[in-house]
Amino acid sequence: MSYLTESLKIEMLMMIGYGDRARTQCEVVRLFRETHPDLPPLNQGTISKIEAQYREMGHVRKVPSKRQAVVDDDTKLNLLLALEENPITPARQLARPFFFDDTLNGARYLRLLQHELMPMLCHLFPNPLNPNLTDERLWFQQDGAPPHYAAIN
Repeated sequence: MSYLTESLKIEMLMMIGYGDRARTQCEVVRLFRETHPDLPPLNQGTISKIEAQYREMGHVRKVPSKRQAVVDDDTKLNLLLALEENPITPARQLARPFFFDDTLNGARYLRLLQHELMPMLCHLFPNPLNPNLTDERLWFQQDGAPPHYAAIN
């Protein structure tokens, strides 16, 4: 599957079609082989994986492995001490890091947004009319995150 470029994956998704015009995976394998005889043949498992990735992530780009970065306690402490010693200069350049002992889930992410990120943004980009809100011109977007939702009680 490593030979499949993003454009080939998109082409394969277009071959699948949609609704009453959708093709079976066997038909897509045959059509892909006819269209690209110089490439290794696709199999149904590859088609399933690419289609599932598109449905889940909304794209077919290569997704990095889910290895978590290992940060030792000394590195965490040194970074936090550096921010404590000079809190003003890096404030607009670097927000303090957030570390999680467990897997990040919807409830933990909501707590991070409400109790960590929003107060920090209110401090860095204050709203002149209401100090509990950020400046109205500030927009927050977390790049690289696929659309997702969580039911939080």
